[in-house]
Amino acid sequence: MKRVFGCAAFGLRDCVWRPDQGCTQKDLYLADVVLPQTHFGKMLTDSQAKEERTHTGLYWPPEARVRAGDFLRRVPVPYAWRALVEAGDRMVRWKAGNGVSFPLSKIIASHIVNVLNQTGEDLSEEGNSIIVAIPNNLDEFGQEQLIGELCRGLSFSKKGQVTLVWRPIAAALAWLDKVEGDFIPKKMTEEDHVHVLYLGPDAVEITTFKLKVKPDKNGFLHVLPLRERPKFLPTINGMDWAGRVIEETFDWPDDGDFWQAFTRFPEVWAALADFSWNRGELPRAWSIGNAWTLWDPPHDLYKRALSVPPGPCTTLRKICQNSCPLSSQTNTKIEESVNEILKKEVRKLSKKHSGGRLYGMILCGPLMPNGIPPWLESELETLANRGLRFDGPLDEPKLGRLWISPNSEEAVAKGSSIYGDRLIKGIPTYLDTMPQISILAHYLGGYKWIPLLDAEEVLGGETYERKIKRWFQLNQGQLKLNVYLSKGSPRKLVSACEDPDDPRLVADGELSPCYARLVREVVRRCRSLEKVQKLSFFRSENLGSRYGLAFAKALYKTDEEEHEDELDDSQSKSLDQPFRKAVFNFPSTPNRSMPLDVVVRMRPASGLAQVEIIPEDTNFLKGRKVFLDYSTMRGTSKLPRLRRGWPFIREILVDPNDTVLNEWSSLIDRFEKVRVEDPAYARIVDQVRRMLGRKALVQIAGMDIYAQVLDQNGQPCTDYGRKCIQRLSLKFEQDFISLLEKETVNNSMKEKLLVRATWMYASAPRSIIQYAREIIIQDCRQRIWNWAVEAGSRAFTSIGDFKLLFNAITRRALREDLSQPFPIESIRAACRVLMFRQDGCLGLNHQIAKLLALRALERLRELAFSCNYNRLFFQLILLLYYLLRCRKADPECFAPHNNNGIILFEKAIEYLIGAHDYFRAKRQIGKAVRVKEAMRSLERYLYYEGGEDLVTIIGDLAGDLF
Repeated sequence: MKRVFGCAAFGLRDCVWRPDQGCTQKDLYLADVVLPQTHFGKMLTDSQAKEERTHTGLYWPPEARVRAGDFLRRVPVPYAWRALVEAGDRMVRWKAGNGVSFPLSKIIASHIVNVLNQTGEDLSEEGNSIIVAIPNNLDEFGQEQLIGELCRGLSFSKKGQVTLVWRPIAAALAWLDKVEGDFIPKKMTEEDHVHVLYLGPDAVEITTFKLKVKPDKNGFLHVLPLRERPKFLPTINGMDWAGRVIEETFDWPDDGDFWQAFTRFPEVWAALADFSWNRGELPRAWSIGNAWTLWDPPHDLYKRALSVPPGPCTTLRKICQNSCPLSSQTNTKIEESVNEILKKEVRKLSKKHSGGRLYGMILCGPLMPNGIPPWLESELETLANRGLRFDGPLDEPKLGRLWISPNSEEAVAKGSSIYGDRLIKGIPTYLDTMPQISILAHYLGGYKWIPLLDAEEVLGGETYERKIKRWFQLNQGQLKLNVYLSKGSPRKLVSACEDPDDPRLVADGELSPCYARLVREVVRRCRSLEKVQKLSFFRSENLGSRYGLAFAKALYKTDEEEHEDELDDSQSKSLDQPFRKAVFNFPSTPNRSMPLDVVVRMRPASGLAQVEIIPEDTNFLKGRKVFLDYSTMRGTSKLPRLRRGWPFIREILVDPNDTVLNEWSSLIDRFEKVRVEDPAYARIVDQVRRMLGRKALVQIAGMDIYAQVLDQNGQPCTDYGRKCIQRLSLKFEQDFISLLEKETVNNSMKEKLLVRATWMYASAPRSIIQYAREIIIQDCRQRIWNWAVEAGSRAFTSIGDFKLLFNAITRRALREDLSQPFPIESIRAACRVLMFRQDGCLGLNHQIAKLLALRALERLRELAFSCNYNRLFFQLILLLYYLLRCRKADPECFAPHNNNGIILFEKAIEYLIGAHDYFRAKRQIGKAVRVKEAMRSLERYLYYEGGEDLVTIIGDLAGDLF
């Protein structure tokens, strides 16, 4: 017969629910654990801990003394629970002195094991299950540690023999066990709910559960509480409350005096719960310094306790500071009393889910009075207006009525047992909201947060599984895969890991986009952070200089700066780091870059998620499985900086004042008035093209920058400029349509408009862009096709158009009937799309990119053979450079570990060496130096070590692609 034991053991009135026997009971003495002096000694609990004199607070013997600043070997169990909750996903240990320390989970487990063993039951008997209640805020890491320690302490061989359940869920299940049959599911709404108020020494938990109706496997309906993940730690706890009562009632006693009252005397704890104490046991002997006095607390201690502000207890925190400090601040000032704070919390509850019905309120916990407490009494009318009843015996659960659970932790212990019993019978237990955990994955050459676990509703006790396909890759020869994790929604995580050369990374603030581009150009021309900082422009306090410095720091940040704040477990600051870095260890390496799937399995309140890596080809694992190694996890505030294996898009710099458009406004007026049939029309169209190609001198930060009229999106900078471009675009559109409508088609004029109007980039008229598409698809005569390919490269903005363009260039490059199947127009068009369009690389695939690189190399070889190091030579080098953007969409494209992929680029570097030697021989030293820098830059990008932009180095040698 399977028997389920439910345990609630938080350090006060701990108990176990036994099948057919009810609940064990304990008194109001605070439980503590005495730690050994060596790592291998035995921890003392319960009566053994009480009889042990170590750190009892007495003056004599010396080992009994307690002083702030000393290490402490006596651990109050509620303090250990609170510290474990605050630790989150950190391993935190209690320092006992002399280099000896113990994990908090082991200390708590030793206490729980003792509580369970005192039942006298054979817990290891086959079929028995242990269900242990845990605080509502305990992190999955703490859960994992606790389960492991409990299994070791109980000598269980299987992890599944110990199950955890959330404390307020257990109380709700105890309530539902009595009232579930009274629900009418058809009349329930989405907002129906129940409140659970738990008063314990480690926390005051105030929780609201929505009630959901779910069927079991046989179709029977069940009412289940829905747990939402708490966003904050409870601010009030019983141990600080008790400590503050001792401090204020007994005139701030010394450390040892305080410690005796806190750990050895039950009267303060009884007062918090409004329990009367046994006057026959009073007065007690109380060691005060090196003398003795009598402990006889005032009879109105409960009223005094309600009037105490419940902030952190200074004495308690100082005593435990060296051994295990709590992260919550000791100087937190709470002026209001416990009574007033709890009243406010009840008022908040009364306003929750106003559209639903309040089906009940549960009061439980070792510090909960047996009657209606004063802080609730004043709010009864408000709760009654929400439908809560207070008639009849309140110690019995009834639908719609207040339930005050008697006998301390009975509701939690019994509810834990009920939870285990329902699991065995296959009955739904509760609904939980999974933690939001995201993992950093490669996406289009960048990084993207992918949810490992999303905030989904799952059944308590059931395993949730999610598979993430092909977001990861293990490179050839790699044994380890580093991953970064973060809690929270991917939508709320800042993509601070993307390459800083992406201008979207640094907020422009109030800067105009045009001015911000100019500032970025100044930063790039400086070529180092040191040079940026030396410019007086960046030492001023204006918006542009602050923005430029921020961009420079991101752009020129070194690898050392990225990792300088990664912390190991011993550093307490790890808790404050927003990200975690962990490792997958593989037993052997793959013989190629291996796509990886990630499978996540997790059960609510059952420890850490199991994260398994499944390669596309599992043969290299040799039958083994690979799981996330949590022991390698470290805290970090920095995410990996992208290794530059391709250039980022170029920005076309635009005059912030639109000087050219202002000066040439009369030309725009003439163009609008001239008719297509007019003999002057062609000349004016040519003048418009020359106007669009003019540059304006802009001086910024002591540099002369020649800015264009339009950027790659066809946009100027000012409102006036935008109106001018709209007028030009409309005029081109009207004229082109008029040509199409004529009986006698003027093809030469259509071709002229195709070439001229597309220098407006993305602002070119739609009809002309469509005309470019048609010519490119038709694969017509060489000259007009060449023009159309270049026109499309300026005006196309969609991935579909990019694919059309690259496919057409590829088809032409494969033809053998043409004198030049890969003309300069194809070279410039391919380079322009990759250089100026963020998604241009998505129009490529590996095969097209490799063919274009091969054709480029063939033409480079021809030029190098004749020592013709002209503009075309360097345009071909730039094309190869920008073809590396193919890696952004496909990491296998030109992979550095694949000789077939990079041999073309290595050959191009050899041709650059020839150009370098040629310029040196011609004593053109400036060109030789730049070509040598270009060689290094291309090689670094080839091996994902890219730094300086190649266009900055040799852009003028390649001519103007604008």
